[in-house]
Amino acid sequence: MASMTRCRASPVEGKVTDSHVKYYTQRTEGSSAIFTESLAVDLRGENYPGALQACKREHIEGLKTLTDSVHKAGGVIFAELYHAGRCTNKKNNGGKTPVSASPILCDVEGKFEEPEELSKEGIEEIVNQFINSMKITKEAGFDGVEFLGANGFLIDGFLRDSSNQRKDEFGGSVENRSRFPLRLIDEAVKIFGNKGVGIKVSPLNSLYKQRDSDPEKLIKYFFSELNKRNILFVEFVRPSRPEEDQLPEMKEFKGLKTLLPDVLLIGNLGMNADEAEKLIQEKAIDLVSFATLFIANPDLGERIRNGWELAQPNWGTMFGADVVGKDSGYSDYPAYDK
Repeated sequence: MASMTRCRASPVEGKVTDSHVKYYTQRTEGSSAIFTESLAVDLRGENYPGALQACKREHIEGLKTLTDSVHKAGGVIFAELYHAGRCTNKKNNGGKTPVSASPILCDVEGKFEEPEELSKEGIEEIVNQFINSMKITKEAGFDGVEFLGANGFLIDGFLRDSSNQRKDEFGGSVENRSRFPLRLIDEAVKIFGNKGVGIKVSPLNSLYKQRDSDPEKLIKYFFSELNKRNILFVEFVRPSRPEEDQLPEMKEFKGLKTLLPDVLLIGNLGMNADEAEKLIQEKAIDLVSFATLFIANPDLGERIRNGWELAQPNWGTMFGADVVGKDSGYSDYPAYDK
């Protein structure tokens, strides 16, 4: 199950509730592994009030209740860690000016504010915030961590040159732009080991007006470095919008697996079971992550194996402030009635 931020926690505390435990445990029985919703490593890096957090020791107890329940059900669960970077605002992040690789506004319908450029000391501070969250999730019993290096958030903001125009060792070349993300990977390996680490990337995705001038060069370099580190997986968000046309062959993940011979490649975004099986059989990807299909189908794996009809979600209860703390549209979808 791919990461999905559903905003059911207290916007202030970000702690696990009984609904979270029920929701994730239900979906354990329908998947081989669970990736949590995005857990902010610091309030300044939060863009989803009501999402779970993993930045304080007070979060450990609830997170451990969650992992214990998933493990008891026979599942594997990775914590997805993120910092929103420039893709947030003072209303969502506790009143602080957003930060990013460069002071470039992500101008999307007035949602965000112009960020401050991170100093080298600021980058180091955020590295330490990630390390703190990794230690918290390790103590809470997670099997590993996945970094959200996609969708315009801070890690992606360093990787792509539309949002990173720095002139120091963290900007310019693909090697420099990869420096911060690779540092996080290296720190995670120290805590979880190689096979407890993964990253989600979207180098062709245009969400939040992201773009890179040479995505092929970026992919080849960054993936080669990830393969050297022998991490467990890379989850690749494939291009889907008309404007995401730089490398159209990547919609079918062509050529990516050759860059990651020692790392699992997980295909993500908009697949049904038939397409997923085809891509796996063709060895274009190793695994697939489903998101939307899991919302109304907690037993998705069993439904796919048996050819059972898939339920449709209620989009009105998907996200937003009016669903915080509510089970409706979250943990109340039933398993298939046999």
